[in-house]
Amino acid sequence: MDVISRAKTHRGDWPYGKIARAYDGIAQELVSAWGWRNAVFNDRLNAVVDLLPQRARILDLGCGFGRDVHFFRTLGFRAVGVDFSRQLIRAGKQLYGNIPLVHLDIRRVARHFKDTMFDCVWTRGVLVHLHPQDVGRLVAKLRTMLKQKGIVYVQMFRGDGTIDRAIAGTKAKVVYHLWRGEDFRSLMSSLDYSLLLDMSTEKETCHVYTKE
Repeated sequence: MDVISRAKTHRGDWPYGKIARAYDGIAQELVSAWGWRNAVFNDRLNAVVDLLPQRARILDLGCGFGRDVHFFRTLGFRAVGVDFSRQLIRAGKQLYGNIPLVHLDIRRVARHFKDTMFDCVWTRGVLVHLHPQDVGRLVAKLRTMLKQKGIVYVQMFRGDGTIDRAIAGTKAKVVYHLWRGEDFRSLMSSLDYSLLLDMSTEKETCHVYTKE
């Protein structure tokens, strides 16, 4: 992992286009690599499902090729996914059929779904690709998209600072901003979210929040 110079971490210089192109370039590789779930992930998934009402409306923020969207829909939930990567969205539609996957800059999600309220926002391994200021702005907007007692599931690598690292063992290298668990929890608290569940591990932050 390579630490990025401070001069390159300004919000205006954040390489969103490069990140999207990197995922485009490894879309099929990720479909092959991420087609499974381990026991830890299944436990987390079931914990979130237990919190949701029947036919809950779920937004998968950074859905990749839509694996989790597909799974939620098999359970009867009304799930939709959005992602920066056009090729991952295309791969998901080829894999799962015409499920609702949208190619979208996730920072614009509140504008795109301005007339839709969700029971759950689900985001795994995605917020680490946003500039930290954009993370704060995004999760603030998510409050306006959540129903009363709606929840936000956040899973991401732990760390402290901005680095370059490979995506999921591939050769594609992109920027990550890693958060300490306590720092992310403080951010969410400042935006009037309450921590509902903490399923974190040594390497990952895994939180479920509800809006106060």
